[in-house]
Amino acid sequence: MNEALTELVRLAPPADPPGTWDWTGTATALGVDRLPGDYTALADRYGGGHFDDYVCLMHPGYGTADYNLLAVARQQDEALRELWKFEEKPPQLEAAGSRVVPWGIAEDGQVLYWLVEPGRDPDRWTVLVNEGRGPYWEHHDVGCAGFLASLLAGRRESEILGGLPGPEHWFAPLPPAGR
Repeated sequence: MNEALTELVRLAPPADPPGTWDWTGTATALGVDRLPGDYTALADRYGGGHFDDYVCLMHPGYGTADYNLLAVARQQDEALRELWKFEEKPPQLEAAGSRVVPWGIAEDGQVLYWLVEPGRDPDRWTVLVNEGRGPYWEHHDVGCAGFLASLLAGRRESEILGGLPGPEHWFAPLPPAGR
């Protein structure tokens, strides 16, 4: 387990681990070679669900379209393609071939994305947060597990997400598809 995931488990203990997932198939469906190791370890340890009833870690194994990684990725891809016809992309997406892939969503509609850049190793993908209903984006130079751990620990601030309640944190799993 990496350092960020170890910290996250300490801050917001997971329920019973859901087990491993077919991450190769998920990566293919998302149009990438592979997903970041911190995300796959995080999702295998936690499954999909909410941290502090606020930030939802999406997972491809969850039936509700609002929290299914693949369903949200398709929806966001379409929405952003339309949005960027009249609104500017964040500067991190100016390089040819750069794009975003969602991995989390907040209860107020904010979306947490990976910044996917051509030739960049997925383990070095960073986080972009969008306010969801507007043009404001934030870039965080850290992976998704590091982002969540530092947010819960109070070491990272986000103008878009605001602060999470503390010092107690929790994780509430979503039911898998078919339940």
